[in-house]
Amino acid sequence: MQKNSMILIKLLSAAISGKSPVLPESVPDWPVIYEEALAHQVHTLLFPVIEKLPAELKPEPALLSSWKNDMLREGTFQIQHVEQMVRVFQYFKEQEIPMIALKGLILRNYYPVKELRIMGDADVLIRYEDLKRAHAALVKLGYKKGEFSERHIVYTLEGFPDIELHTLLTENSDMESKADFTSHVWDNTSTELLDTTPVLSLSVKDQTLHQIFHIVHHICSGGIGLRQLCDFTLFTAFHAKDIIWENIFSELELYGYDKFTRTLLAICQDLFSLPLPDELLPVEEEQALYYRNKLTEDILEAGTFGKRTDERAASRNILRYIKGGKRTMIFNLIRFLFPIPAQLRYRYRYAKKYPFLLPIAWVHRGVYNLRQLSLLAFIWNKESSTAYSDRIQLLTWLELR
Repeated sequence: MQKNSMILIKLLSAAISGKSPVLPESVPDWPVIYEEALAHQVHTLLFPVIEKLPAELKPEPALLSSWKNDMLREGTFQIQHVEQMVRVFQYFKEQEIPMIALKGLILRNYYPVKELRIMGDADVLIRYEDLKRAHAALVKLGYKKGEFSERHIVYTLEGFPDIELHTLLTENSDMESKADFTSHVWDNTSTELLDTTPVLSLSVKDQTLHQIFHIVHHICSGGIGLRQLCDFTLFTAFHAKDIIWENIFSELELYGYDKFTRTLLAICQDLFSLPLPDELLPVEEEQALYYRNKLTEDILEAGTFGKRTDERAASRNILRYIKGGKRTMIFNLIRFLFPIPAQLRYRYRYAKKYPFLLPIAWVHRGVYNLRQLSLLAFIWNKESSTAYSDRIQLLTWLELR
């Protein structure tokens, strides 16, 4: 781990725990630390800690002022976002449409200053049979339907973050069929506060599992950032007496996520001093330590959801279609560029229904990838290709591929 990353981790650990940080020995490279914190969407969390540092260790006045403005602007935006979501929840309650608050809407409550935990959107769960009524309610509130997949539908309203309307909490219907996870969460809901408004939330057990599912989803494509680790650390630390890990791992084994989760917990302990019983941690063998360090590096390099660089974003999309760790780069790219119908994302579902339209779907995807991703740069950049191969090796060891 690089020196600046180590300083960032120490400051972030202090920020989320409400403790005083271990002071750096010399003035850090603040512009680099700021860029890294921004990529992980934790820069707002850091500012209150940085502001309290001795004057000789603080950033230059111009950067400190800009950083403060970022924090105030983002904090204000998050307050407005929550106020808007309170209106949405209240309207759904009036319409008698049950809705569960997910992810950041609930996890923000575990932070010392919850307004500084950035949410890029709002995730909620509804029952599949309530989709039409939920759509009508959101349209009534001024939202417009946007992109959709098997897992969620995006609704947009100018001036506010998107709402992702979920009907599945697992990766897809095949994963859901293993244990009917989404169906069962409705029987175990609890009530939490969104600002001062009571809303439905997942139970502690289901919240733990859903966070792991969500992290695995992003690890298998682009990666996760430090904000997701902070969420997981704060939640599991707060509910240490409520989480029965034996039951959690019993369910995780069903999906093959147990090895990854033990590694994830060890990383949270390494970086943020998450207290854990020894039996939860992986065996400290050389190979396990190697891949734990590789996963830590991967998280630091990823930024929020693995989109820190265009090349990483391209790799993220290619990884969705690669199944083996020993394939050649060319073969992997062919599989990415010309996937079979079953591997196509939901927006290309017409090719699943009408296979003769598959060539059109390939062109459709190709135009999207060339416009939205630095795919050509990724193909010809040796460093990017190596990183991509390393990620396949890492995911294979974690038993996620």
